[in-house]
Amino acid sequence: MNLDRLLRMALEASDEGIAVVDAECCVVLWNRGAERMFGWTAAEAAGRSLTELHMQAADAGELARCVDTLRGGRCVRLSGLRLRKDGSTLHAECLFTPLIGEDGRYAGAVNTVRDITPLDESERALRQSEEKFNKAFHASPDAIVITRQADGVVVEANEGFERLTGYGVGETVGRHLVDTLNIWAHPQQRREFVGLVKAHGRVSGFEHDIRRKDGELRHCSVSSVAIDIGGEPCLISVVRDITRQRLDELALKASEERFVKAFNANPNYATVSRLEDGRFVAVNQGFERMTGWKAEEVLGRTAVDIGLWAEPAEREELVRRLKADGEWQGFKVHFRRKNGEVVLIEGSCVLAEIGGERQIIGIARDITEVQRAQDALRQSEEKFAKVFHSSPDGIMILRAEDGLIFDINESFEQLLERSRDEVVGRTVNDVGLWARPELRAGFLAELRARGMVVGYEFELRTKSGRVRDMTVSTALIDIGGVPCLISIARDITDQRRAEEEIRNLNVTLEHRVQERTVELEEAVREMESFSYSISHDLRAPLRAIAGYARIVEEDYAAAIDAEGKRLLGRIAGGAIRMGELIDDLLDFSRIGRADLKKSPVDMNLVVRDVIGELDEAGANRRQFDIGDLPQAEADRGLLRQAWMNLLSNAVKYSRQRDPARIEVGGAIEGDELHYWVRDNGAGFDMAFSDKLFKVFQRLHRDPSFEGTGVGLALVARIVHKHGGRVWAEGAPEAGATFHFTLPSRTD
Repeated sequence: MNLDRLLRMALEASDEGIAVVDAECCVVLWNRGAERMFGWTAAEAAGRSLTELHMQAADAGELARCVDTLRGGRCVRLSGLRLRKDGSTLHAECLFTPLIGEDGRYAGAVNTVRDITPLDESERALRQSEEKFNKAFHASPDAIVITRQADGVVVEANEGFERLTGYGVGETVGRHLVDTLNIWAHPQQRREFVGLVKAHGRVSGFEHDIRRKDGELRHCSVSSVAIDIGGEPCLISVVRDITRQRLDELALKASEERFVKAFNANPNYATVSRLEDGRFVAVNQGFERMTGWKAEEVLGRTAVDIGLWAEPAEREELVRRLKADGEWQGFKVHFRRKNGEVVLIEGSCVLAEIGGERQIIGIARDITEVQRAQDALRQSEEKFAKVFHSSPDGIMILRAEDGLIFDINESFEQLLERSRDEVVGRTVNDVGLWARPELRAGFLAELRARGMVVGYEFELRTKSGRVRDMTVSTALIDIGGVPCLISIARDITDQRRAEEEIRNLNVTLEHRVQERTVELEEAVREMESFSYSISHDLRAPLRAIAGYARIVEEDYAAAIDAEGKRLLGRIAGGAIRMGELIDDLLDFSRIGRADLKKSPVDMNLVVRDVIGELDEAGANRRQFDIGDLPQAEADRGLLRQAWMNLLSNAVKYSRQRDPARIEVGGAIEGDELHYWVRDNGAGFDMAFSDKLFKVFQRLHRDPSFEGTGVGLALVARIVHKHGGRVWAEGAPEAGATFHFTLPSRTD
């Protein structure tokens, strides 16, 4: 293989572009590297000048100078932008080597072209990077400082470092951060910091305190990375003043602690739940008290899960409000407690960012009782309004300070003969309501002293000038913080007229009563005279009849047969019974007229005294059972007669029993003293019990039971005179019980 061929193969294999030109700068040889670099094929380039191929700079003078240099036998090195066939550019470095012929004349040149576009771009990128770093370094609001890692001497610092430390750049560069500037407030922190950098090559967010030039301490966060500058290990550090942030964090932490304390200490319902799914994150004790659910039962569950919403439509409205406005203030909804009870609650909800998650904070209180009270108040006000307008009495509301009228009802309009519009907004003095204004001062004085006045009488003047007699009741009330009066007035003009008529009638009646009293006293005297006549005039013939019958029986006994003696006995017995009947009638009449002489009466002594008297006259076997009898306030003599009649009646009707049992008892029952006498005698038919206490009524016709039929009537009159009651119970041949009562207290 010849040398030319080898040389051409070497030229073709080169990655660099090689072009051989003749003395006129026309291409003689164009290798593959040139083809790749410029886009012209060897055939296209052959015979064409470099200028046509855009291989040279556009400046013709530069090309001429290059050729002159080459003709002088010297190489030429050029660099700059070159155009490709497609118009794009590349940054090329060209080396022109002259070709000198055997005759010593310039024959052409070899142009070796190297594409330095990547290198140029790298250098340009480096310059841009350095410019950016420089701008960022000086424009950064944070402090940036470059220090030697070994001793902490400052290599460079930016304006942010000046602002942070108070030291100018000229005061810091070349000086030691710790030993000279004393910027690290705690030098041991820098040693720890450098150790971390050496161990890891970088440190992020290292917090420490720096001391400014003026001595103020600032809390900072520093992030550093180890770099090499001219073979010297250095640190480039970005320092940020987080004093305010730290204070804000402490304040936030304190705020969160206060929130937690307030949340848990809140006596009302308080919850935090996630917006995403409604699950409870936190509930307080107020929630537990209101709902009956324990925290451990609901955390991680939703209000729907535990059936908290009594009305689903209310929950839907809450969700809609939160989505639309992010909050809902002062809502009223119904919750269902764990035990099923439904309560009315008033609350507020707001969306908040907690731990990077949107959550719902809810506060509520149970207003069930408050609502009931408000409903009751509203009903009360409605009732008052109805009473106010429908009352037949006049009602007026006025200011206490000056008597300014706020309102009157329809009845007061009629009393005044004025419409509501004529009086509201005016004072009582303006209206001329008091016919005698001088009396109003006394009325107000009594009102202030007692807080209310009841039944105060005054005279009211109507619009027409008529004067009406009135009675007014007034009380102090508070309306919206203003002391007011509410007065209820009643027209008593007709009542006064009627009272006057009654007084006149009473005077007439008193005269008539006095006349009737005189007549009654005269009648009583006549009755007493009549009673005396009965007692005296009727007893004499009865004694004569009984006496003559006894004389006939004694003096003419031999002449009278058995039938005659029987008839004489009947005559004498009838006279005796007639005398007893007269005595009983006189007693019955006397008791009705007699005045009660009340005093404390020991019933036990009275009953034992009567029984002792009866025992003296008794022949059959008797058993008396006397209970503890309550003491009474009564007429002792009359009560003794009542006990005598009741006990002798029991003895009489039980004399055929052996033994006769008679029980006496008593008890205090409410406001009455209850006494009774029970026997085991003949008894009576309850169908005729209404006749027992009437005069001359006897239920037993057996001649063995003597009596006039007046004894029980006397008992009834004595008890009734004391304000008591009498009744009896019994059955034929099963005994009887007689009851009476007396008032336990006497006025």
